[in-house]
Amino acid sequence: RVKRKPRANSVVLSEFVVTASPDYMHSLSLEEQKRYFESSLDFIQKRYGKQNTLYAMVHMDEATPHMHIGVMPITEDNRLSAKDMFTRKELTSLQQDFPLEMREKGFDVERGEGSEKKHLSPQAFKEKQDLEVEVEQLSNVKTHLKTKVVETHNQLQQTTNYIEKQNETLQKIQQQFLNL
Repeated sequence: RVKRKPRANSVVLSEFVVTASPDYMHSLSLEEQKRYFESSLDFIQKRYGKQNTLYAMVHMDEATPHMHIGVMPITEDNRLSAKDMFTRKELTSLQQDFPLEMREKGFDVERGEGSEKKHLSPQAFKEKQDLEVEVEQLSNVKTHLKTKVVETHNQLQQTTNYIEKQNETLQKIQQQFLNL
C-alpha cells in the first residue's frame, strides 16, 4: 500500500522485456521456453514483489519470443518511486544477477554486451516503420511496373511483327497488281 497519493507525473509502471538471442530462443522447445519465461517472472517477482507485478505477457508472434512484465515501482518503505527503485546501480546489478539466476536454473544465457542497436524515441520508431512500409510499397510498385513494361514490350513486338507481315502482304499484292 502506497503511503500517499502519487503526483500527476509519477511513473506508475516500469516494464521489463525478457528474451534471449533469437538463435537461443528458437533452440528451446516450447516447454523449455515456457519454463524460461516462468523462471524469469519468478526472478522479477522475488526481486520487486509479487504484489507489485501487474502483468506478464509472452509474445510468440514476432521474430523472437519475448515476455513483457509490468511492475509498479513501490519502494521497500511503500513509496511510489521509479527513480529511487531503479537507480543505475540497481539496473547494473539486475543485468548481472538475471543471467546468473537463469544459468542456475539450467539455461545457457549470458549478459548481453555491446549492442550496436540504438534506442529510438517512439516518434522516430514510428517514422522508421512508416518508411519501411513505404519502401515495401515502392518495391511492389517497381515490380508491378517491370511486369507491365515487359508485357507492353511483348505486345509492341507482336504488333510490330503483325504490321511487318501486313506490310509484306501489301507489297506482294502491290507487286502483283503492277505485274498485271
